[in-house]
Parts: sequence; structure tokens; C-alpha cells
Amino acid sequence: FIFDKATNQPAIANPSSLIGVSNGHSLGAGATAVWFDNGETLRITLGTGATVTTTDTISIQASNGIFDEWEAAEFAGVLNLPISGSFGTATAPVISSVVATNGGGTAFVEAGDTIVITFDTAFDSSDFDSSKITVNNGHTFGTGASFTWSNE
Repeated sequence: FIFDKATNQPAIANPSSLIGVSNGHSLGAGATAVWFDNGETLRITLGTGATVTTTDTISIQASNGIFDEWEAAEFAGVLNLPISGSFGTATAPVISSVVATNGGGTAFVEAGDTIVITFDTAFDSSDFDSSKITVNNGHTFGTGASFTWSNE
């Protein structure tokens, strides 16, 4: 938040008690607030489980304790301030390599051989559906093929 003049920079122990987020979203548990630039800028660091998005709006409650730097006039509550900027762009993992290794000991494709698929970024594999990995040209992984995950 950027204010048009310096504020009294009050301590804000729980930003969620002062700042409302639209659409039932939140700043997350343990969100923090820090003042900068003589109290003209308030930086909120989101907490665990934050659900706020850039399509939400922010409201600052009235009777918020934010005054001008001389504490003569209190900042009026404001409703539905749009959020600009970005929290980053989610990108799906991309396969960076597929390497076959002879684990069976012969010059033929056989049980014990492995195929290692490497992705460009780590991700939660708990919901991964291995049935979505297929081989082209009518080939298969064979009977009893298994899929395991490694963080190597």
C-alpha cells in the first residue's frame, strides 16, 4: 500500500484484522506488515495458506489506527482497492530429458532396464497418474513395469 503522505506507522500485529480481502480470500496465517518511507508505504508479507489473487480487491477497515505523522487525522477506511502487479506466473514442469539405461545386462530391451524421465523443476508427484505415460508406435513398457519417484 502506498499512502499519499507520511503516517504514524502504527504497529500492525495482525494485518488480517485491518485489511480485508474480497472473494473470501485471505492474507494467510502469520501474515506480517512493515512500514517504509516515513510511513508512506506498508508492505504486507503473505502468510501460510494465503489465497489472495490479483483479481481480488483489498479493503482497509475504518478506525484503523493509521493517522498522519502528527496523529491529527485518521486515515479513512477504503473499500475495494484493486491489486496490481503479479505474484508470479505458475508454469508446468517440463521434461528436460529421457534416458534409457541397460539394467538387464544384454543388448536387448528386457526386464530390469530403466527409463529415467527428468523434469526441469521439482513438483508434488503425489497425484501423478503414471497411466498417462505411454510409448509410441504400439510399444509398451511390458508386464509388471513400475514407476518410482526420486529427488536425485
